[in-house]
Amino acid sequence: MRKNLIGLIDACCEAIENPNYRPRADGTTFCNIFVDAVAVKVFGNHDFDGLTADQIYAFCESHADKYTEIQMGEAQDMANQGSFVIAAATATMVNQSDGHVCVIRPGLLKDSGKWGPCPSVCNIGRQNFIGRAPSGPIQGMPAGVNEAFQPMPKFFAWRGSL
Repeated sequence: MRKNLIGLIDACCEAIENPNYRPRADGTTFCNIFVDAVAVKVFGNHDFDGLTADQIYAFCESHADKYTEIQMGEAQDMANQGSFVIAAATATMVNQSDGHVCVIRPGLLKDSGKWGPCPSVCNIGRQNFIGRAPSGPIQGMPAGVNEAFQPMPKFFAWRGSL
């Protein structure tokens, strides 16, 4: 599991610096591609190849043999142990044209006014961040999944990493 933990940290750091993951002027974002890249690079998991965020959500939800839905309170501990954990919401949930997914990264819980303590994330999307909110009312402050989603997402852990 230690190898996965180090791999998760590296993958998150590399993504934040990768210009290919920056949102485009036309609104195109790359959350699904990033989540897939982490799955493949760190865990050898090809489940999300070519899937959109909505399709990743649906895949996790419909493959209980591969993914366990967990509570938000479990997500940080599991990521800190090197498990592959994602947060996911559908387009309907986020009221957008597509859903959103992000990786729960190793780290400490972040304080959230709306959800209490919440897991740390590497967020690639409309805003890319790994530790601090890039804008808004908590700009520059520690941020986690609370800053990546407006409604509460679902959390899924890949059974192959448990």
